[in-house]
Amino acid sequence: MALIGKIREQSTLLMIVIGVGMILFIVPYDSIMKMFSGGQTSDSIGMFNGEPMYSKEWNYEYQVNDLKRQYFNAQREISDADARNGIFNQMIQDTLINTELRLVGVRTTLDELDALQTGEGGVEISSYIKQLPHFKDANGIFNRDSLDKKLSFFMNQEGGNWDIIEKELSRSNRVAKYVSMISKGIIVTDYEAKRDYTENNEKANVKYVYKKFSEVPDSAIVVTDADYQAFYDEHKDEKRYEMQETRGFDFVAIDIKASEDDKKDHEQKIGLIKDAFKSAINDSLFVINNSDNPVYNEEFVAANQFPLEMDTMVQKAQVGDIVGPYLGAGGTFWQIAKVVQSDSAYEAKVRHILIGVNQQNPADGVLKKVKADSIKDVWSKKGNFSELLKFSTDVDKDGKANNDGVYDWFTYGAMVPEFEEYSMTGKIGVVEVVQTQFGYHVMEVLDRRTNGKVRVKAPVIVRNIVPGEAQIGAYKDSAYRFIQAAKEAGDFKEYCKSKGFFAVETEQNIMVTRPFMNSPVLQNSNSILRWAFNAEMNEISDYFEMNGSYKLVVAQLNQNIPEGLPSFETAKQVMKLEVTNIKKGEYLAAQASGVNDLVSLSAKWGALDGQQTATGVSFKDKNLDPLPNPQQQQQQQTPDEAEVMGTIFTLEPGKLSKPIKGTQGMYVVMVDAFVPITKQKEDFITEKITLESELRARADSGVMRALIDKADVKDYRKKNELIDSE
Repeated sequence: MALIGKIREQSTLLMIVIGVGMILFIVPYDSIMKMFSGGQTSDSIGMFNGEPMYSKEWNYEYQVNDLKRQYFNAQREISDADARNGIFNQMIQDTLINTELRLVGVRTTLDELDALQTGEGGVEISSYIKQLPHFKDANGIFNRDSLDKKLSFFMNQEGGNWDIIEKELSRSNRVAKYVSMISKGIIVTDYEAKRDYTENNEKANVKYVYKKFSEVPDSAIVVTDADYQAFYDEHKDEKRYEMQETRGFDFVAIDIKASEDDKKDHEQKIGLIKDAFKSAINDSLFVINNSDNPVYNEEFVAANQFPLEMDTMVQKAQVGDIVGPYLGAGGTFWQIAKVVQSDSAYEAKVRHILIGVNQQNPADGVLKKVKADSIKDVWSKKGNFSELLKFSTDVDKDGKANNDGVYDWFTYGAMVPEFEEYSMTGKIGVVEVVQTQFGYHVMEVLDRRTNGKVRVKAPVIVRNIVPGEAQIGAYKDSAYRFIQAAKEAGDFKEYCKSKGFFAVETEQNIMVTRPFMNSPVLQNSNSILRWAFNAEMNEISDYFEMNGSYKLVVAQLNQNIPEGLPSFETAKQVMKLEVTNIKKGEYLAAQASGVNDLVSLSAKWGALDGQQTATGVSFKDKNLDPLPNPQQQQQQQTPDEAEVMGTIFTLEPGKLSKPIKGTQGMYVVMVDAFVPITKQKEDFITEKITLESELRARADSGVMRALIDKADVKDYRKKNELIDSE
């Protein structure tokens, strides 16, 4: 009983294991083992411990459908993709952890199981129990009294699912024990604690010159096949170079433009609904159901804000009239408008004193309202607007306000709504306080008049002018001829540019396990993905029609990387940057030969930052170039320069290091002085506890990752969708 009280129920691993199954219950171990029933089929959905994962053997489809059913019964929603991803991850994690639990022999006693449900013996009630709807109040919050009253009923309910819940409680407790066994097995020795203290507290003050590889022009070096071959031979078997199924391609998008006939056809179509719009009982519903831009605008609009050709018609229209059709901006859509309200447009002349408010400080608003009310009272009694104007936020440093606080004649649409509304409806000559987003306006309407124009409420129906079938067919014929000519031309990019496609876009590194495309033109286009993963290198595609837009896309495959350890040709693509940087490092090292001081080296390298200084550097620092502020640090990940930092503490003060290759550039370093530890310690208990806690936390969160890495799990579900089987 004492052990269970010490186990951290909320460990990262435990949360991962609970995962998807938390909606009702996690599939218990017995159910997990059922996944291995049934005959073998050819529908491999992945690899696990070097063996194919067949859908039927893993009971995959059944579990996906069962999860959807659970969500449906709980009146919740889950997409098919989320259900499939959740079940795939869950069954991997459950199989791994259940295998571990069986091998280790961890058990949950009956006393422990009872304590997890009741909280007796100082054991915290399981979070799984607290999540069950059985014991929550009307606000969805766990209620201990409800647990005490109802627990025995659910435990003894015939035909209930409590045995399943207890199995999951037992299993989650075993997982917690397993994690605890691993983390508690990590210890830090006195020597390790002392070394950690020393590495943190011994400091060095250094000067250095740094030159980024990206600042060295590619023309300064020559990279040969022999360079690639040497790098390939040394690194090809490293796991970090193991490739996923990857494709890339260049493409152009051909916009299908509507013809003049299409424009006339859409004009006729929108004209056919004019009578129905005129007699519509519910204008809002009619607009939403019949417009390509289903927004019902209830705002007044000045007639002169309509297109020029419509202005006269709008001003002469009566309430109920339909105006149009007329072409919208750019000639890409037709519009009709229904005048539902019409009156004369007013202009107003006002003067005001603005008392600005600090929107981030609610208390400031209260104080400023008091100030505005006081100004109003004084102004109303004494009429001394000019004297009070000095209190306005609008005044400049010389006490002058723009136009002396007066807004000359303006109409609707010129000011913020609250200011505008009082200007057009408030009593002339009466001082009032009006609140807007800018603060409190102490304002007086000086005069108001009609401007001889009309303002209307006129909701609009929009019909986009889109290409018709004949126009689309003509473009397809043209695209077909374009494709045939591109295939004969030999150079896809140059041919596209010769036909007016000045920018040929590129999509690279599309992986079969998580295909995505950066270009908004290509989003959600499974047809292009399917082509890319079945095409031959340099193959030019047929045209693809883009969903939701009138575009045809033609592409050429320029990247075809198979799964597994890379071939030499593949390696030349993926290792290019590293090989290039090695050659640039050699180039910079040769330039540094014979240079005896950092200033001269800085000039030789053309280092943009010149000679730099770093003080108080410790062995455990990641690099010599800490970012200057937290915001920049979040935007840019600093490189881990372990070789540079390690070299510093082997140098003799006053002497230059040899050029050191970093992750993104070359360094030459000189130590000015080492700063010894000022406070020597006899014991390192605090350091030991801290370091031990850090290592145990990393073990806690890393157990599942380690198990998955060891099992070498591969996900082939998307691959099955995209790649044709032979």
